[in-house]
Amino acid sequence: MEFDDKDFTGRYLDEVLPSERVEAILALYRRCVETSLPVHITGPSGRKDWLVMNRLLLPCASDGRTVDRIILGLYPENPDRQESRTGLLGE
Repeated sequence: MEFDDKDFTGRYLDEVLPSERVEAILALYRRCVETSLPVHITGPSGRKDWLVMNRLLLPCASDGRTVDRIILGLYPENPDRQESRTGLLGE
């Protein structure tokens, strides 16, 4: 999966997130697993201070009861600003 100009395919969260954000993000995943409920949060991307992201975690259970997978949706809160920043950086 490509996000924030990086390919995160096959990588663990603690490998791709800034170390100061790992526990806070993992807590969201734990809440999703423990409650079997979706979790939505809006906050900084973790890599670019000016980029605000929406995260939606959806619990999935192969047996219909125990969460064993989470589908993650990420989308920017301010995509216009992202495009203008990218243009300014010449990327």
